[in-house]
Amino acid sequence: MSVRVTVVGCAGSFPRPDSPASCYLLSAQDVDGRTWNVVMDLGSGSLGALQRYIDPDQLDAVIISHAHADHYLDLVGLHVALRWNPAGWSGRPVPVYAAGLLADRLALIAELPADPGMHREFAFHTWAARRPERIGPFTVTPYSVDHPVEEAYALRISGPGDDGTEAVVAYSGDTDACPELDEAARAACLYLCEAAYHEGRDDAVRGVHLTGLRAGESARAAGVHRLALTHLPVWNDPARSCAEAREAFAGPVQTVAAGDVFVLHGDGRVDAG
Repeated sequence: MSVRVTVVGCAGSFPRPDSPASCYLLSAQDVDGRTWNVVMDLGSGSLGALQRYIDPDQLDAVIISHAHADHYLDLVGLHVALRWNPAGWSGRPVPVYAAGLLADRLALIAELPADPGMHREFAFHTWAARRPERIGPFTVTPYSVDHPVEEAYALRISGPGDDGTEAVVAYSGDTDACPELDEAARAACLYLCEAAYHEGRDDAVRGVHLTGLRAGESARAAGVHRLALTHLPVWNDPARSCAEAREAFAGPVQTVAAGDVFVLHGDGRVDAG
């Protein structure tokens, strides 16, 4: 009983040549031995890469951190995949947890009437800050964070670890430093934290993104076990981001790449590969 996190996409703001935008596949078994597949963010370019790991019809839920295109836009493609598959569709609406505005925005992008929009294929659920949502073996709790869009959230996901222990992955979404971010990440086994900015280059811009240093400071304040930097745009130097983070955080630090897999066993133990 462990939580598996697969990095489907980790590029910041738009896809890189080597990675789609933000997308992470969370997998775990429930007490009956059924494997649940939950996608965290489905950013631009990620739906194609996701199909390397699962068929879209195998999705149990999609959880979206905030309504910027590099975190949700491929929901439009997923809607097409479910609605128009010639082999048929199970008819089970896929639960989508997100900001309340997302359903209407998706209908507008796809040039659909708001009613029914995508409601036949997706069952939309609206986040409420600090209100846990149960999705199979996962408990997902959103925390409001500092990013210039309505309803931006960091997500804390707990699932079954080995021997009854709890495995926690924290995901920053997009944010600048704030107390809620540190609370979302408290004692997490794995902290997937964005580092879209560099110290010295982006100092004048606040309230948008973290630098590697600020990600490291958050990891230290939260007492996480492993820091994995993500959401790096094409113009960032991953080595520089890691070096900044290590100035503040003494634990394991890495930048993620598309295809990376983390297995969370609970009690802070993580296999990274």
